[in-house]
Amino acid sequence: MTLRSEFVKLKYALPEPNLFPPQVQKETMQLENRRSSRRLIIKVPLRFRPVKASSMPEQAAASMNISTHGVFFATEQKVSKGLLLQVHLNMPREIVGDDVDERSFTARVAHVESLGVSRELSGVGLQFLCYEVPAATI
Repeated sequence: MTLRSEFVKLKYALPEPNLFPPQVQKETMQLENRRSSRRLIIKVPLRFRPVKASSMPEQAAASMNISTHGVFFATEQKVSKGLLLQVHLNMPREIVGDDVDERSFTARVAHVESLGVSRELSGVGLQFLCYEVPAATI
């Protein structure tokens, strides 16, 4: 038996061949209407930062709702629609049916809306494009 810890498999919804290195295996996910997956209103801690700014420190937040295809959360960090973010979180058992380790998602900002009267806080809706799957032990 060997452990292949350096190999990760990525699953993604929108094919962008130049987004990921060629040595990473990719599997296509089924495209579905964003409203077809069940949303769970639950607070899940998460961390995020722009994909193209890996030197930028991660920002902490918590989900307001989450599904298998995305997450909505509030933040003071300014982000714009279309921005790609790296997001780290533990998917709740109620969504995936089992306990899972923290996953790293690449997500696209689908929408941003102002929350509250001060407009300092924004609600950010992300669409998950892909995630890293821990390598299986053989």
